[in-house]
Amino acid sequence: MGVERDRTIWYTSLSLGTTRFNPDDEDSGEDWRFSMMFGLGAKYSLTKRLGLRFQARFPWTYMGGDGSEIICGEIGCMKSSGGLGLWQFDLSVGVVIAL
Repeated sequence: MGVERDRTIWYTSLSLGTTRFNPDDEDSGEDWRFSMMFGLGAKYSLTKRLGLRFQARFPWTYMGGDGSEIICGEIGCMKSSGGLGLWQFDLSVGVVIAL
């Protein structure tokens, strides 16, 4: 579902949940953090049965506000840069085929 304009359907999404961190370091246990994901996207119809889908998602995970080391593992440590959360970005493009 979304907002239809001409041959394009625009949509947004919001997900709430948790993110599990489990570094490869045996001394540290797993850690669960609050997270959410906001998304924007569009489906564009080329023909009645063929189209394109574009989507951008922005996952955010709560890390705390002190900017200290969060998780360390075999590949290094992840730090918060003085903020409350860790932002990421995901961009995808796909083909829509209606059968």
